[in-house]
Amino acid sequence: HFAAQAADLAAVQRLVQAGAKASANRYGISPLVAACQHGNAAIIALLLGAGADANLPMPDGRTPLMVAAQTGKADAVKLLLARGADAKVHEPFQGQTALMWAAAEGNREAVQALLQGGAELGAKSKGGFSAFLFAVRQGHRGVAQALLDAGADANDSVGAKPGGPSALSLAVTNAHYELGAWLL
Repeated sequence: HFAAQAADLAAVQRLVQAGAKASANRYGISPLVAACQHGNAAIIALLLGAGADANLPMPDGRTPLMVAAQTGKADAVKLLLARGADAKVHEPFQGQTALMWAAAEGNREAVQALLQGGAELGAKSKGGFSAFLFAVRQGHRGVAQALLDAGADANDSVGAKPGGPSALSLAVTNAHYELGAWLL
């Protein structure tokens, strides 16, 4: 855990070779999650090769893929997807997906990797936000453009049914006026 957290590839290699397990600690945090916090693809690959579970959630329900998506390291996201991480999982608290985390943080390359890896473009969180709406709310025009290019609806609105605040109103409400003008 400490070696992965410190992004010390040599130490992780030595520990794995000595028989250290890539399993979760008593708090439910795995070394893989620690490596994903830094987006270190080499350590992620090593831990996955040592038996780490790409889909093992933390106690809060976030998966290693969600953590990597937040950091925006596309190599880490692609590696996790290639090793079986499920891009369609919703964490149980807010119902967010890895794509939503990446979009909210403005991580365009991670968004594109997730879309290529099977992420659901139209999925909504429990609060009714799609990845596109998260990007707009945070003012991430490049991510919003990537999501539109992938088929997102520029007229998407918050909620499961039409009638909630629109993408345009989210942009304006959050003082992203240039983004609002661009959406028009």
